[in-house]
Amino acid sequence: EQEMRRLAVAVEQSTESIMITGVDGAILYVNAAFESTTGYPSDEILGKQPDLLKSDEHSEAFFKELWGTISSGKTWSGQITNRKKDGNLYDEEAVIYPIRNDAEELVSYVTISRDITQEKAIEKHLRQQQKMNAVGELAGGVAHDFNNILTAILGYVALSMNSVEEDSKLYGYLNEVVKAGDRATKLVRQILTFSRQEEQEFQPMELQAIIEDSLSMVETTMKKNIRIEKQIDSACGAILGDPTQIQQVMVNLGTNAAHALGKDEGGTLAVSLNQVKLPGEQPDEKVIDLAPGDYVCITVRDTGCGMPSEVMDRIFEPYYTTKKKGEGTGFGLSIVHGIVRKHRGTITVESEEGQGTTFTIYFPLLRGAVGQAEPEVTRSAPEGCHGHILFVDDDEQVLSMGQEILESYGYSVVTATNGRHALGTFTEDAGGFDALVTDYSMPEMNGHELIKQVLEIREDIPAILCSGFMEKVEGEDLSALGHAAYMAKPLDWRELSRTIQKEISKSR
Repeated sequence: EQEMRRLAVAVEQSTESIMITGVDGAILYVNAAFESTTGYPSDEILGKQPDLLKSDEHSEAFFKELWGTISSGKTWSGQITNRKKDGNLYDEEAVIYPIRNDAEELVSYVTISRDITQEKAIEKHLRQQQKMNAVGELAGGVAHDFNNILTAILGYVALSMNSVEEDSKLYGYLNEVVKAGDRATKLVRQILTFSRQEEQEFQPMELQAIIEDSLSMVETTMKKNIRIEKQIDSACGAILGDPTQIQQVMVNLGTNAAHALGKDEGGTLAVSLNQVKLPGEQPDEKVIDLAPGDYVCITVRDTGCGMPSEVMDRIFEPYYTTKKKGEGTGFGLSIVHGIVRKHRGTITVESEEGQGTTFTIYFPLLRGAVGQAEPEVTRSAPEGCHGHILFVDDDEQVLSMGQEILESYGYSVVTATNGRHALGTFTEDAGGFDALVTDYSMPEMNGHELIKQVLEIREDIPAILCSGFMEKVEGEDLSALGHAAYMAKPLDWRELSRTIQKEISKSR
């Protein structure tokens, strides 16, 4: 009897869920862990069938195989997705043992199970991270090729514009091509920025452009019946932050709002950016942890389905999601929360069922930061250019077009299609060149290695390294390159010319 009592206590206090059913399936016993996991108290579930937990995530064939196994006296084990009393799904790893009496007759079944919802969420998150890393690598390769294409397109357009009158129709058409190329350039950079997963250094930054870019990305995935409203204060000030992570916050909140607005219903996604002083006239207890002062405030509001208070209380928890299985990992808003806290900010949420949801983010205002004005872009050819340039790129179209453009500006240009060829050319006439302009990604010897070896031959040669994927360049040890300049592809040839002139002047 004492042994039986010990066994009963062990079963009741087990961290594994234990359920005993009769051969007809009726539930005869559940322990405390079962009650905690499912949300069903024992007095509510005893005598009921286990299909009370059924989630509709499995086919009839799945349950037919399960019952066929245990009714034949064999043990079944596997993973199953069930539904809690509150409607949320959970995953468990279960083993079902048939129990026989002394006459070898089946009298009951014992199910021992373990909640593995968080484990599966973590596994899914890790897979997603690995996929994003792969996407980042792929994006780098695509960016390199696509930026070379854009470099050629925009370069030949620049040459053409130099040959026609500015008041002609043809000049206007060419200018439209330039605008389209600029939009394509921004799109490539957005993809690259969002695919970057490594830690970034914080820097003074204004949020207007990032919010605009993020909303553009979100808008491409939204239904046409969702309207975006923006109230962006152009003078709200700067913060100290990581542009990549802030963009991730905005994209996550934007896609979350789009999901809340549904596939058919539509509605409004409203985003505002302004400066506020805390505490205000009516202090908000949700931001009580923030020091008094000035903050940059972002508000993301949707007119979607909203959420009840019990969901709102848990919305930033890892693994927690109200989306259907397969539609989300439950990490999105917890990542948003983590990023905001890392920036010494706070995020709050207000919501009401049927009335929509509002997320508000407060970032400390960075005093003394001054935004840079956009440089005025002119399409006319630069004047007074001179110098003997070694121009290196493995894309022959970029090479020939670049040579023609630079020569039209007044430079003397020698070209090479790879790093080894360029090194040989430079070695033959090291004192004759005024500057080296090289692509980064090339077979045999990349631009970084080429500049290193060229500087060993002549340490005062100005060098400019160009790449469509600057994150690759930033991963190199750049200390050996001295004061080499860097330019992102697709190249703005006028800006390249200005950089060449500046570097040549510095070296003299």
